[in-house]
Amino acid sequence: MSHHCNHCDFQTEQLLPQDYVITPQGKRVTTQSVTSTFSSLYHINDQQLHQALKHQTPEATIIQQMLNQLTGQLHPHHCHQCARPFSLDLQRDKHACPHCWSQDISSANMDNTCPKCHQGQVS
Repeated sequence: MSHHCNHCDFQTEQLLPQDYVITPQGKRVTTQSVTSTFSSLYHINDQQLHQALKHQTPEATIIQQMLNQLTGQLHPHHCHQCARPFSLDLQRDKHACPHCWSQDISSANMDNTCPKCHQGQVS
């Protein structure tokens, strides 16, 4: 679903956070299912993963630590300086635009002031 400014030509697709898993190569991959993607990337079968999440195995602590270090949520943002959209992990990333490094950024959610014209509302 696309969201548009009611005053200018600005539009964006993403307003909701997206889960991600970090690959062994260090790339963030967005996913609908963290557990399935994690299992596939790190060769941990679903049964082992679910048992670990319920603390039913000796490896539970290690798998929990891996999940904490290798998963997260990307929250969509817009820069008020350059008007470009981007996503941040609020727990890990610097709170600045990765395109122009401005800290004049805002979370992209409905009824936000347009980052391009600063007059309209994005909905």
